[in-house]
Amino acid sequence: MTFPLDSVRVKMARADRHVRDLKIEVDTLVRAAEQTIFRENDEDSTKLVYRIGHVPDIDPTISAIIGDAVSNIRAAFDHLAWQLVLADNGVPCEHTQFPIYDSRLNDKGNPRNVTIQPRILNSDILQALDLIQPYQTTDTDGHVDAWRNQLWIVRQLSNIDKHRLLIAVVVDVNFDDRPPYWGSSSAGVPVSNFYPFRALKSGDKIAAFDFRGTRAPADFDPHMSLGVTLDEGPEAHEIRLQGVPALLHGLRHILTGRINQHFMAFFPTDPGIPWPDPL
Repeated sequence: MTFPLDSVRVKMARADRHVRDLKIEVDTLVRAAEQTIFRENDEDSTKLVYRIGHVPDIDPTISAIIGDAVSNIRAAFDHLAWQLVLADNGVPCEHTQFPIYDSRLNDKGNPRNVTIQPRILNSDILQALDLIQPYQTTDTDGHVDAWRNQLWIVRQLSNIDKHRLLIAVVVDVNFDDRPPYWGSSSAGVPVSNFYPFRALKSGDKIAAFDFRGTRAPADFDPHMSLGVTLDEGPEAHEIRLQGVPALLHGLRHILTGRINQHFMAFFPTDPGIPWPDPL
């Protein structure tokens, strides 16, 4: 038996495969980099400095896999658009694609008509298209911040990937569940200084610990871990602060929820889009 959103599921499943492949590549690279982290010798035994000995080159294939995953997520929404036109008793065409906008106004400053070509007449579908738009996402002050919207992130990364490889870099951020010593006034816990969210070069300092006049314990282990992230998007933003496999998995997960929440009512016989397996 076939269902209207079978092709959406196929595209999402293909994205999942790319993310799993990506995680294998990234984990291998990260392990190699982490094995070169060393404690710098210092005459002051109350202070510790850690550096990375060697930053391995990132195979361009990693960037290509990232692009493949993003492109399939973006394509899933275009397949959804095709089915929405059919559900509205329309005839899809070569211009049928899912609309993604960061502004309620068009280039002429007029209110934007959010629809799917050749046309959508069903007011409920139009309302759903409006509710999922990136311009609905605002910051704490109520200003539109499209870059906080997962659909906008996918759109932008997909557009970048069509013209050049997405740039992936090794950064010194703890992406795993082992928290570093972030600093505390508690006895025996050092004041720490990390250097996160930037590309690393061989020999770079990645962390420093000051035990405030107390000799550093011989068995001190800050559990530092590295990750690979994208050098794209705004500074200090979700897209720059996450390991790229986790970022893509999160995009897929959240956007699956948006499809199921806003659009499944138009496909009553369809089982819906499954959640991705955990990484």
